Amino acid sequence: MSVLEGVLREELARLESNLLVFKEKLAKLPRGTIYISKVHNASFVYRKRKEGGKVVSEYIGPLSQSSSQEAIEQAKDYKRLKKMISEGNKELIKLRKAVKVYNK
Repeated sequence: MSVLEGVLREELARLESNLLVFKEKLAKLPRGTIYISKVHNASFVYRKRKEGGKVVSEYIGPLSQSSSQEAIEQAKDYKRLKKMISEGNKELIKLRKAVKVYNK
């Protein structure tokens, strides 16, 4: 086994384990998109998500509440993790192709 093949295999194993961790973290976060509705001078936080074929809106609370701020942070984390998983899957495909070259 060449040095380059060893490095590729190590990177492949590292990426696969990272993707598993990201997916576990993503499963713990609530799904959906956060939006803020303004009524008169007050702002309220809602979460939209799909259940079955329907879009469901869940009331979180006023924007000033800590639970609303936490929901906003969770939505940001969810979006960030989804992006990281997507990019990781693309890299995984490239690495598998590169490792496959050495198996011939």
